[in-house]
Amino acid sequence: MKSTVVIITDKVEYQSRLRNIVHTLMNNNYNVTILSGDAQYVKDYYEYRNVRVVNLPILYTQYKIISLVSQFVFNFQVYKNMQLIDYDFILCYNTIGLMAGASSKIMTKNKVLVYDSLELSVERYTGFKKKVWGFIQKICLRYCDKIIQAESNRLKYFQQLYNIPITKMVLLENYPLKKHSSGKNKRSPVDMVRVIYLGFIWGNRGYEELIHSFSLLNSNITLDIVGPGDEKYISYFKDIIYSKNISNVKILPAISPDEINEYLSNYDIGIFFYKNSNLNNYYCASTKMYNYINAGLAVISYNYPGIFDVIVKNKIGFCVNEITAEEIETAILTITNDNYLANITPELINTFSWEYQEHQLLSIFQNRTPQS
Repeated sequence: MKSTVVIITDKVEYQSRLRNIVHTLMNNNYNVTILSGDAQYVKDYYEYRNVRVVNLPILYTQYKIISLVSQFVFNFQVYKNMQLIDYDFILCYNTIGLMAGASSKIMTKNKVLVYDSLELSVERYTGFKKKVWGFIQKICLRYCDKIIQAESNRLKYFQQLYNIPITKMVLLENYPLKKHSSGKNKRSPVDMVRVIYLGFIWGNRGYEELIHSFSLLNSNITLDIVGPGDEKYISYFKDIIYSKNISNVKILPAISPDEINEYLSNYDIGIFFYKNSNLNNYYCASTKMYNYINAGLAVISYNYPGIFDVIVKNKIGFCVNEITAEEIETAILTITNDNYLANITPELINTFSWEYQEHQLLSIFQNRTPQS
C-alpha cells in the first residue's frame, strides 16, 4: 500500500478540498498522514477515517517576525517528523509548508513531491513577507514533480511567472463531492427569496456593503451570513444590524462541512465577494461557488474571470461590478425572472463535481517516477 504525507498550515477543519483529496486517496488504498500547523485543530473528522494527524501548531501573533520564525520552526518540525514516516509521496498544501517538502525531496530523491498551490498565496502577501516566501517558493518549485492549481487563469499565470513546463502543471478545481449533492433543482422564487453568504466572517469581503444593500431591499428578500470568523468583526456586523433595526439580515453560527449541502437546500441564491486587492482574489474560483451550484442555488458575485466563466456563461448566476442595493436587486430579478435555477441540471452538477475530475489527481499518484 502506498503512503502519502500531506503538509498543511491552514485551518484543517474547514478545508473541504483537503477532505476530497484524502477521500480519493484512501478510496484507492493509499495511507495518509497529515502534518498540520493548525493550532486549533480538533481531531474530529480524520481520526474516524484512520488518517493519522500530527499537530505541529504554528504560533501567529501580532508580532510578524515571531509568526515568521514560527513558520520556519514548523518546517523544521515537519522535516524531522518525516524522517520517522515511511512514505512514497509528499503533498504540500500551500507555500509555507513547501520548504519542508522540498527539503525532504532533496534528501530522498526517490519520493514524489506534489505542490497543491491551491491559491496564488504569495500574491496575497506584501512587503518583506512577500519577498521571503516568493524567494522560497521559487527555489522549492525546482524540486516539485507536479504542481496543482485550482483555477485555469491562476494556472496560466503561475506557469508563465515561474517558467514551469506545462507538463508539470495540473488543473484541479475546487469542486465538491457529488455524493453530497441533492441532485435537484429548486423552485423559481416568487414570494420569498432567501440568500446566503457562506464563508469566513472577516474584513474586506463586502459584508458591511451587503448588509447596507439588503437593508434597502424589500423585506421578502433576506440574507443570512453563515460562518466562523473573528469575533471582533462578528460583533461589529451584528451591532450594525441591531442599531439600524435591519430585519432581513442575520448572522448565524458556522456549520460543519458535512452539513453544508442540506443546509444550503433552504436557500435560493448563494452570494460571495472577494475584493480585487490582489491577483489571487481576481483569479478566484471559490469552493463556496461550487457548493452553491452543487446544492442547486444560483450565484451572485463579482465580475472576475473564473467566476464569470462558470456562472454567467452557464446562465446560473449574475456578476455585479460593485455591491449596491441596485446591483443586488438587478441580479436577483434577473435570476428569478429568467428562471436561472432551472439551468442547474444534474448534468451541470456532475460537470462541477469532484468525481468528474479526480482521475487527474489519481494520475499524479499512480505515477511513481520522480524527477531527478
